[in-house]
Amino acid sequence: MSGRRIYRTSEGRHVVEGDPRAAFLAYGVEDEVPAEVEKELHQEAEPPRRKPGRPPKSKAALEHEDK
Repeated sequence: MSGRRIYRTSEGRHVVEGDPRAAFLAYGVEDEVPAEVEKELHQEAEPPRRKPGRPPKSKAALEHEDK
C-alpha cells in the first residue's frame, strides 16, 4: 500500500498526486503498488547530481583579479 495516489502521465511515466503532469489515476490510496513503480517514483524525486568541484567564478571576480 502506498498511502498516496499515483498517476500516469500522458507519456506513460508515474508521478505522485499534485504533479502538474498527472493525467490518469494509476493506483489509489489503498492499492498495492509494484516495486518497479516505487523505484520509478524514487528516481523521479531525486534531484539531478552535480559534478563535484569548485563553483564557477563570476565575471566580476575575474575582472577584479586582473586589476
